[in-house]
Amino acid sequence: MINKIKLYGKLIRSLILKEVVTNEEYGLEYNDISDTYKFWSEQMGKHVDKIIKLQYLSRKDDSQIIDLACGTGYITRKILASGFKGSIEAVDISPNMLEKCGDIKTGKVKFICGDGIEFLKNRIGKVDAIYCGWALPYLNYRHFLKSAYNALEDEGIIAVISNSQGTLQGIEDIYLEVMEENINKVIKPMDARIRLPRGVDGLKKWFQKYNFYPLELGEGEEIIKCDTPQELYDWLCKTGALAGTNKIFENMDEIHSSVIEKIKAKKYKEGKYVINHRFVYGIFKKGN
Repeated sequence: MINKIKLYGKLIRSLILKEVVTNEEYGLEYNDISDTYKFWSEQMGKHVDKIIKLQYLSRKDDSQIIDLACGTGYITRKILASGFKGSIEAVDISPNMLEKCGDIKTGKVKFICGDGIEFLKNRIGKVDAIYCGWALPYLNYRHFLKSAYNALEDEGIIAVISNSQGTLQGIEDIYLEVMEENINKVIKPMDARIRLPRGVDGLKKWFQKYNFYPLELGEGEEIIKCDTPQELYDWLCKTGALAGTNKIFENMDEIHSSVIEKIKAKKYKEGKYVINHRFVYGIFKKGN
């Protein structure tokens, strides 16, 4: 109990002082998993397809799109494959993720390495659409939506998909327990989890506050089943689902085994080790 009180006091202080895992550090984490991020796309890409609805886009040959936090280019590839005639600016903070887009050989796409919100703030001119896949937990949604509104043409669209509250059920508790047991090795917490929308209603509320109105909304859940706790932990690491956790402790190599042991104890169900990915998505139009 004493350790728990000390831990929560330490975490609250860090959150107040904003001594948390930074966007740059998340970018470094994604650098490290750029070779294995394909496992995420293979499992979750079918859900991203729900926001790639080109019927909402302008049919102009000079239409402009921003693919924000483009990663290895899943959304950009899909839009190009649809026969889109305009141009795309694909932005990501991780240079290694952008390197995986090297096979996209077309003058229609410009790749930019940098912070997504800063890019929106500093960009000159308006675009017809902004896509954002799986990045909301790493963004201050207020700054993001304000900047997106300013960057969009009148009646432009913004389409997002994001993990929502209730995702990776039990993993936060596991990490809190490990942090309590290793309190002297804790450097800083993550705040990405408190940035997750509360389902469809939460996402809609965020966007309507900044004068965006829904064209489509939905939510869902993907269940991942593995044969061993190590396999489940490896999948979470390889896909970026645990991005940022390596920055919590002084030496994550000393912590891995504790996390795996707790997964073994807590995530076993009907012969498998199970984790969920709960998500929400929406396509919104900019209001006047």
